[in-house]
Amino acid sequence: MLTADWKATSRLVLSLNLIYSKYDSQYWNRNFTWVGANDSTAAANGRSTIGGDGVLTVIAPRNATANVAIVNNGGQSAEKTHLYPAVRAAIRV
Repeated sequence: MLTADWKATSRLVLSLNLIYSKYDSQYWNRNFTWVGANDSTAAANGRSTIGGDGVLTVIAPRNATANVAIVNNGGQSAEKTHLYPAVRAAIRV
């Protein structure tokens, strides 16, 4: 914050207040999409075996008809700068 006063005349005072702020943040996430069946819409066409415990470990074949595990990385970064000036004139009585 910057403050400056200037006495223009014996009765007039001009004041300036200046506030500067900067914000910088980043966040990242990872989405894991699981498909339990192959690319067919038929319910009877599902995958016969899925290995692992299903929570921490997932084992499934990846071939043309078995798109099972898809990992998407996403995120965003933001940087914002603000400048707030304020000018005031005061006359002394």
